[in-house]
Amino acid sequence: MDPEKLIESLLLGENLKSLPRIGWLLAGIGRDASESVASHSWGVSYIALVLADTLIKEGVHINTQDVLIMAVIHDLPEAVLSDIPRRDGGAWDDLQVAKHSIEQEVMDRLTRAGLDSDMIRRSWKALSERAATETRVVHAADVLDMLLHGIVLLRRGTNPALLRQFFESGVSRLTELEIRPAIELGEYLFKMYESFTFRGSGAQGEIPTNRSGKDTRNP
Repeated sequence: MDPEKLIESLLLGENLKSLPRIGWLLAGIGRDASESVASHSWGVSYIALVLADTLIKEGVHINTQDVLIMAVIHDLPEAVLSDIPRRDGGAWDDLQVAKHSIEQEVMDRLTRAGLDSDMIRRSWKALSERAATETRVVHAADVLDMLLHGIVLLRRGTNPALLRQFFESGVSRLTELEIRPAIELGEYLFKMYESFTFRGSGAQGEIPTNRSGKDTRNP
C-alpha cells in the first residue's frame, strides 16, 4: 500500500459530499432541497442491502458483498466528472454514451492512483453488464433512492408537477430491471406520489383508493 496515493484517491471521494445531484436542479428543485451525490450513494447502498436481504429470504442466490461494493462505487467517477443526469432521446443519448466511456477512464485513473484492487475493477465492469442479479439490484436501488427522495421533496411542499418525470421514468426502469421487490416498492411509491396530486392530500402522502394513473407511467 502506498499511503500517499491512497489518500489522494480517498480525498477525491470527498468531492461527492458537496456535489449536488444535477437532475433535481434541472427540474427546478432548489439547491437547499436537493441532495449530494454522496448522500444518494449511501441511500443506494442501504436500499441495495435491503433488496438483497429480501431476495435471499425468498430463496434467490445473491452475493451481498458484490452488491454492496457496486452500490458504494457506482457514482465514484462523478467525483471527477460531476453529476451528469440521465435523460432519454437526442443529444442526451449521445451524452450518456460519452459519459460511460469517460467514467471507465476515470476508474482506471483512480485504480492507478491508489485503489488498485481487482475486486473494485471487477465490480465496476459488472455494473455495465446488467445480466447479473447483483447488478440489477444495484441499478434498482439507484432508482428507488431517487423515488424516495422525491417523496421527501413532496412532503416538504414541492410542486408534484416538477417530479412527475422522475416517478414515471423510475417505475418504467424498475420494470425493465425485473427485480420483483423493487418493482413492488416502486409501484407503492408511485401511489404515494399520486396522492399528492389529489386535492386535500396535503403533505402526508396517503394512498388514494381511486388510483387512476396506470397509463401515465408509460407515456
